[in-house]
Amino acid sequence: MLSASSPPYGWGSSRTLLGMNMNSIILTGLVLIFFTACSPRKLWFDVEVIEEELSNAEDVDQGINPDEIKEYLISNYEIEGSWKFQNWHDGVDLEISKISENNYQIICKTWGDICPGWSLERTGNYENGVITLDQAIKTCSPGIPYKNFYSMNTPEGVRILTPSDIRTWILEKDDLDWGIILDFASLKNERDM
Repeated sequence: MLSASSPPYGWGSSRTLLGMNMNSIILTGLVLIFFTACSPRKLWFDVEVIEEELSNAEDVDQGINPDEIKEYLISNYEIEGSWKFQNWHDGVDLEISKISENNYQIICKTWGDICPGWSLERTGNYENGVITLDQAIKTCSPGIPYKNFYSMNTPEGVRILTPSDIRTWILEKDDLDWGIILDFASLKNERDM
């Protein structure tokens, strides 16, 4: 005899597939179908779409005057390698390869909780602690596109920072908090991890 609390099959069934309750599987599938059909954004960003947005961007961060941060900039540092940053909601990886004296190929990969991410290839010039890209980039983090990174000396070694992070965490603060900068706003070289 069947009890009302445990139907053998159907909506209230406790049967599992790969450890998941069938109700959970059905509900997850319905949510994914709804999200895919109703989402105004693609689930996967096309690099060509991002590149077109960047080429038409009217507002591009022009960077920081190096004189404002000269006490932190580190020149002639070997920036070649993998640089990584990840916080709770997004991340950035830079792969930097030397092409010739002061010229580098830079691959910027970005992703986030609500942003599946993309990968952009650039070339850049590195002089006096400033990496200047040939074209602007943007990441999943909010903000306008930018063309510069900065190699900076910190209490935990050399880190790479963006112009917006320098403005937010260094120039606009009365008390410099390296803990926040090191944890939330800088790219760390893989060889230093």
